[in-house]
Amino acid sequence: MKQKAWEAKSFYDHKIGEVLEEKEGVEGRLEEVERKKAEVEEELKSTQLVVMNMEAESDHHRSRFDKVLAEIKERDAKIERARLELEKLRRGAAGVQEERRRT
Repeated sequence: MKQKAWEAKSFYDHKIGEVLEEKEGVEGRLEEVERKKAEVEEELKSTQLVVMNMEAESDHHRSRFDKVLAEIKERDAKIERARLELEKLRRGAAGVQEERRRT
């Protein structure tokens, strides 16, 4: 009976040792995963900051682009008005010359 009890105790001690070893391995992997998670979270924060800066810079450039585009459109409109005025003056001058030729 003592022999059987001793064998059972040895068996369970061995199993407990295996479980404790497995537990240590799992805890080690968990620590590694938590460390990796912290690294990824830091990298994510850094990436988010870069993205925010790029968005702000993009907004700045978009604003500048819109301003320059508005200036170009305004100049184009002035050029078109001047072209129309020049054409009108040329037609008027041509009319005057035609009138002079007739007289």
